[in-house]
Order: sequence, then structure tokens, then C-alpha cells
Amino acid sequence: MHARIRFFRDGPPFIAAMARVETGFLRQLTRMPGFLGTTALRWHDGRGLGIVTFKRPDQLEAAIAAAEVWGDRHLADLRSAIEPTELLDAEILFHRGQHL
Repeated sequence: MHARIRFFRDGPPFIAAMARVETGFLRQLTRMPGFLGTTALRWHDGRGLGIVTFKRPDQLEAAIAAAEVWGDRHLADLRSAIEPTELLDAEILFHRGQHL
């Protein structure tokens, strides 16, 4: 399993972007081959976090490419305010849990 982890500054632009992703891109993302899950978190100290997970690295890369295209079309007005402060790709060694 593989993940893309993005850290953001929290605030109105981050909240607006996550709302657009949830209502716009999430359906496309969840239908992509190898999709395992996605999560958006925000802390009260001004940080946000987005995680997306896929079975294989090539599936993750395809999702990242699709997200970039979607973001160019639907988040252009927020881009400068929501640029990630840190970006990580990771291999997930194990995960256990239940769906929310």
C-alpha cells in the first residue's frame, strides 16, 4: 500500500478546498483502480493534512495526476493559499481499522 501525505496551513482557503474536493473530486477518486482510502484532518493550531492511499505506487501516481488536473480546474482561485507546506510519499507497512 502507498500513500501521498500533504501538510497544509489551515484556514478558510483550506476548509473551502476540502469542501470542494469532498463534493467534487472524491467520487472520481474513489472509483480509481486500487483506491483504498482518503482522509482530511485539521488541527486547532493552524495545520491541515490530507492523505490518500492506493494499493500500488503506479495507481497512486495516476490518482495524483488526476488530482492535479482536477485541482487546476476547480481550485485555481485557492492555489496560492493552499500550497502544501510539506509533501511526502510513503509505503504503508500495515494498517488495520474500520471504516468510519
